[in-house]
Amino acid sequence: MRRGRIALILLIVPLVFIACDNKLSLLQGGAYIPAASRTGAEIENSQLKISLWNLTASYKSGSGAATTFQLMPLDHSNWRIECPTHYSATAVETFDIASDPLVIGGLSLSTPQLAAGCIDKEAMIIGKVNGEERKLIFARY
Repeated sequence: MRRGRIALILLIVPLVFIACDNKLSLLQGGAYIPAASRTGAEIENSQLKISLWNLTASYKSGSGAATTFQLMPLDHSNWRIECPTHYSATAVETFDIASDPLVIGGLSLSTPQLAAGCIDKEAMIIGKVNGEERKLIFARY
């Protein structure tokens, strides 16, 4: 009986640590382009430049139209939780975007946010279009 309890403890304890292993993903400044297979055509050929030093981001559409917006950092406790797996998720660094709605690529995004992506060197612009969440994913180059 005692061996059974020990075996059960040795099995459960590692699972608890795996299940509680939440990771962090930090946003990186720099230039980004749309992640080809993960984003819609409305932002094709566009570019996103992020300056964490100035807390700004600028979006340049494929036609050359540009918009710059202010970023407002959120407290770590308010970061988005993304990238779910069976045992964990990732807290991604998140900024509110001062422009509301944010209009880019022909989309009007209400309650917009900029966040780190699930994969290193990715960024996401997130907002609601007609009440449904929409993510525009960019890859750093």
